[in-house]
Amino acid sequence: MQQQASVPDTLQQAVLQPSTSMPEGTATIRGWDFNDGVDLTGIMNSMLRTGCQASALGQACNEVNRMLSWSLDQEESSCAPSEAQEGGLPPQDVRCKIFLGYTSNLVSAGVREHIRYLVQHHMVDVLCTSAGGIEEDFIKVTSS
Repeated sequence: MQQQASVPDTLQQAVLQPSTSMPEGTATIRGWDFNDGVDLTGIMNSMLRTGCQASALGQACNEVNRMLSWSLDQEESSCAPSEAQEGGLPPQDVRCKIFLGYTSNLVSAGVREHIRYLVQHHMVDVLCTSAGGIEEDFIKVTSS
C-alpha cells in the first residue's frame, strides 16, 4: 500500500489558497460558441471575455468604435471656439483624429491588407511605422 504524500506548508501557502468570489460586474471568461454561427460582430464582442490578448483586442475594438463615433458636440467645454469651429465647421463635424502606430514587421506578416482597408475606408487619419529590418527585405524578394 502506498503512503499518501502530504502537501508541503510552503506549497500550501503559496499556491493552494482558498477561492474567493469575483467582484460584482467582472466579465466571465468564455469564448465564442461557433455553434451559434459565424457572426463577425459576435466574435469580436466575445473577445472581451476571451483570455488576455483577446480581451485586449476586444478593449481596443471598443476604444476604436468610441473614437469613430466621437464628435466635438459631445463635449462640454467653456474653452474658446477651436480653429475648426472658427473655420466654419459645426461641432458635430469636428471628429477625432485617429493615429495608427505599428511595427513594420506587421506588413510582411500579413497585416498589410488590414492596414490598407483601414486607410482606404478613412478609418485612420495618420500612420506611423518603424523602418523594416533586413529580414523583411528577404521575405519580400523571395515571396511569390
